[in-house]
Order: sequence, then C-alpha cells, then structure tokens
Amino acid sequence: MFRMTTRRLQTSVCLIASATLWLVGCGDMPGVADARRDSGGVESAVDAAADSTVAMDAAPEAGCAAGEMLCNGRCVNVQTDNANCGSCRTLCPSGVGCIAGSCSCRTPSLACNGVCINPQMDPMNCGMCGNVCLMGQTCAFGMCTADCPMPRRLCNAMGVVTCADVQSDTMNCGGCGVRCSPGYQCAGGRCGCSAPRMMCGAACADLRTDNMHCGMCDNGCGTTGTCAAGVCMCTTGGTRCGTTCADTMTDTSNCGACGNVCAMGQSCAGGRCVCAGGRTGCGAICVDTATDMSHCGSCTTVCPATATCIGGMCRCPAGQTFCSTLCTNLMTDTNNCGACGTSCGVGGACAVGRCTCAAGFTMCGAACADTRSDRMNCGTCGTVCAATRACSAGVCVPYVLYHGWTCPIASCSTTSFNTMARTNLGGFYPYNTGDSNACRAWKLAATVCTTMPLAYAGMENWSCAASGGFTDLLFGTYCAVPNQYSCSTCPGACNAACIYMPLSLRDCMGREANQP
Repeated sequence: MFRMTTRRLQTSVCLIASATLWLVGCGDMPGVADARRDSGGVESAVDAAADSTVAMDAAPEAGCAAGEMLCNGRCVNVQTDNANCGSCRTLCPSGVGCIAGSCSCRTPSLACNGVCINPQMDPMNCGMCGNVCLMGQTCAFGMCTADCPMPRRLCNAMGVVTCADVQSDTMNCGGCGVRCSPGYQCAGGRCGCSAPRMMCGAACADLRTDNMHCGMCDNGCGTTGTCAAGVCMCTTGGTRCGTTCADTMTDTSNCGACGNVCAMGQSCAGGRCVCAGGRTGCGAICVDTATDMSHCGSCTTVCPATATCIGGMCRCPAGQTFCSTLCTNLMTDTNNCGACGTSCGVGGACAVGRCTCAAGFTMCGAACADTRSDRMNCGTCGTVCAATRACSAGVCVPYVLYHGWTCPIASCSTTSFNTMARTNLGGFYPYNTGDSNACRAWKLAATVCTTMPLAYAGMENWSCAASGGFTDLLFGTYCAVPNQYSCSTCPGACNAACIYMPLSLRDCMGREANQP
C-alpha cells in the first residue's frame, strides 16, 4: 500500500520524488517535516489552501459516475487510474499499478526494497524478498535450482522443476509439458514412433507383426492371413495371392498358381482348369474340339470356310484335301501337288498330281529348277555353288560383293559374309555377325546403290543418287528409288526423329522406314 497526503506542498514534492522513493511517505521527507514545525500558522494556511484545492480538483458531485472523481477537469476512476490513485494527482511510479485505490505491485510481482520484482525468476528475491540464489543457480518458478544450459529448458510439473532436453524428453518434447503418447519417442523435438515401429497414417505400427501394415504401410493381410516377420502368411494353409489367401487346387481365379484364371464355364480341379462335359479349354473359353470350326481337334486348328469339322478333323468337299489351312485339289495345286506341301517350284505345273516343268526348267527332285541360274542346281540337279559364288549360264562363277567397292570404315570386311537380311527395296543384303551399325549401313547402301555410296553426316550414314532397279544373281531383285539414304544415326534427312533403329532405308515408295 502507498500513501500520499493531500497537502499541496507535499504533493508537489511527491510528484518530483515518486519515481525512485515511492515507498517513503512524503510527510516524513527531511525538510518537509521541519517546514511544518517551523511554519506555525502558515502551515495551517497552506494546509487549508491545499485542502481547498483538492476539494476543487476532486468533486464527486460534478456529474461523474459512481466510483469516479473529477480530477483536473475530467472524470477518472481513482481505484485504477495510475495518475490519480486513491485521489487526484496521486501518481504511481513506473512498474507499479493502481489497485483498489492504492499503488501496488501487479501480480505476480512483489515489492522488495521499494522495487517491484518477479519472485518466480529473480535470483536476488527468489520466491520471497531477500532469498538470494547461490552461485551456479538460477531462479525458476520461485525456486533456486541448478543452471540449465541451452538447449535444455527448465520445466515445472506440479511443483517439480526439471532441466529437460526438449529435443529428446518424451515428457517435454519440443516444449515444457508436451508429452508424447505411449509408444512414441521424442526425436528432434517431435514425437514419433519408437523403433522398430513406424508411422502409418496417424498411428505407429510394427511392420513385422501388424496385420494392417505387414512389411509396409497399408499392406493388409486380410481376415485369413497373419503377419510374420513382415510377410503375410496364410493361416488356413493356402497360398498368398496378392492380398488374399487362396487354395490353388480349387480356386478358379488362382488355379494351380496365383493369377491363373480359369475360363468361363471351367472349374479348378487339382490345380488344373477343366471344362464340363468333355469340353476343352482354349484360352478363355471351353469348346468341343470334335465339332468347333475354330478349334478342330486342337485349340490352334482352324478349318477353312469350305470345310466342316467332323470328329476333330477338317473335312473338305469331295475332290479336295485339307492342307494346313485350306482345302485344295492335290491333282492341280502346284504348292500341294499329289500331297500336301509338295511344291513344283518356279516354272513348274501340277497335272494329275504330278509336277511337270515348263520349257527351260528341269525337274530336280520334286521341284522345277532353272539350272542356268539356280545356285542349288547349277548346270545339273544337285550342283550347289559356294556361298561366295553365283550360277551363271549353268556354271558357278566367283561373286563380287558390294559391286567390288571397299568399305572406308576400319574393320568393316567386304570379302565374305555369314548372314543376310531383307532390304526395304526387296532382295537381301549380306553382312557379318558382329558388324557395327555403321558398317552394316555402308554394306546396305553398297548392295542397293548403283553408284558408290557417299558419306553423309559422318561415317555412320551413307547416300547415293540412285538405288535398285536391278536383279542380283545372289541376293534378288530391288525396286528403283532415287536419292537413297542408309543411316545408323539420326542426322538431318536421315531418321531425324530417331524412330527407326538400328538402321533406316527409304522403301519403294521413297519413304524412310525401319531397316533390320
């Protein structure tokens, strides 16, 4: 409690000294008391004048509300006004509040030696005035305790003060009083799952044994499974298929193995899809292979439109025989002369089931051959020319590969070949297994071009003004195409979009296309 006199003289002195000596009664200030004793009647006059002034300053009858006074021309609440505490012009010092008309320290502050202090944290007045904490101690929650260096923090739990590491303390995780739920640990100031548990959604789960999160979050084992060592196991002795347990001996969706679905109308017996009534499962359907035109005798045999499936065999009309995929007359068919698969060859004809040869052709075995140019029957039936020779006028002659041109690419041999591939212009081009794509691009160009290929955008791509339009004795006939490009990379006019690999060559329509 603080007390101020209403005398004008004391009021003036108090206003000057209140900032630092607010606990000392102004009536007791040195000099002021002597002035009163020495003044005699003057003191009474001053007092009367001061009382008269205060009376004029504080006039509750001047229209102020209840609990207010008129001070210096305005209505104030002297119960709470720091500048007019209890009476007009009674000024509370800094840090002191006006409470119920008296200058007092605000809660939780406490007045100690004329100063408002916080006893919860003041080491010189810890908990009460004059209670000084020892060296190495600090004041926390009104109690002297050992210093708590950063990043630890003093935390008060029901009167018990602890120096908590808020980075790892599960009772004070990230801040005092922040508790982690059971099963959680505090790491980096955040509550999380304790090992080996992991956060799945909003809960911790042990991925080794949790049926809802087995091995990974949200991998449920279902009602028929259990989680063991992070793997869903079937409790009924079945096989784990996806998220369910299945009996692969009887399950039509997992017959014999997971994902093997039986066709419509089939059942699963002993791990095999079987059709009812002696029918056969072909793909996704059950069929009667004895009568089904698309599955006659087997799932892959399709009878031609002119045939009928009887007893599992394609039956052709009278005078025709079923050969592979069609009904044909073995008496006249040059590709099936006398028997299915017997071809009369080029220049041959079939008459009464026997192959006959046209003028200039000779019957060699079961087929007609031109012994003047046929490498397999050169000059006479059965005379075979070597791989690097051609048959010309019935004689095997040396064959010049790639028009006799030499490839400028190192290690790209042009003296022999061991394989060939068909070109986009027809016929074939020869090359060796293991040739680089650049080497093959040159050999392709050197086979189909009519002039020596020129390098285009590096040694991987080649061009010529004209290609094809001729027949090679060894590799066949090529169509004619101008402005040819044989490429193994993707420059400019060659395969610019890199969509043709490993090589590209313009076809008979002049369009760039993929080249094997």
